[in-house]
Amino acid sequence: MKYRIFSSLAVLLLWMVTASVLEASPITFSDTVLNPGSTSYLHVLDDGDFSPPLPGGEDVTINAAKLLIQADITTGTGHICPPDLNLSIGLSIIGVQGDGIPLGKRLFVSRVPGSLLQNRLMLFDLPAPALAALNSDRQLQVDLAAIPFFGGDVFVKSSKLCGIATVVPEPASLLLLGSGLVGLFGLTRIRG
Repeated sequence: MKYRIFSSLAVLLLWMVTASVLEASPITFSDTVLNPGSTSYLHVLDDGDFSPPLPGGEDVTINAAKLLIQADITTGTGHICPPDLNLSIGLSIIGVQGDGIPLGKRLFVSRVPGSLLQNRLMLFDLPAPALAALNSDRQLQVDLAAIPFFGGDVFVKSSKLCGIATVVPEPASLLLLGSGLVGLFGLTRIRG
């Protein structure tokens, strides 16, 4: 009878620990940089940028992320045939961690040279190499560059990095799970 109660409790405890370790619920994160003053700036994910906030430096794996940039664009003055069409400025995010991971380009077109295009939004999905770089130290270096041939200028108003992550299970939880499995194996071995 004692073994039956003990084994039932051991199985229940093992099931609860296994469920808590295996069911890593996704958490969201968001970091906003306002008026960085430059076209090269840094996003840094702190524990408070996650929802719910992470307790003291807990490890996470970032599964997906997007970068949303709001900027004022001043178009260039280079004319392409026909002369009334002015291709303004090409933007590309060209660096993450200095690795030079391209995220894409956006082209802004205006028929009037030197036009101010206000509050333009650019959305980029981060590819796997950028996610790996972000997972390494929770930092994302953003570099925006105008294509020199067209000229123009960029003033970044805000940049928002957001996405989904999962918490990496703690070694203590895995140790408890392993101890439960060993104890359960030992109990069945004694009975048999």
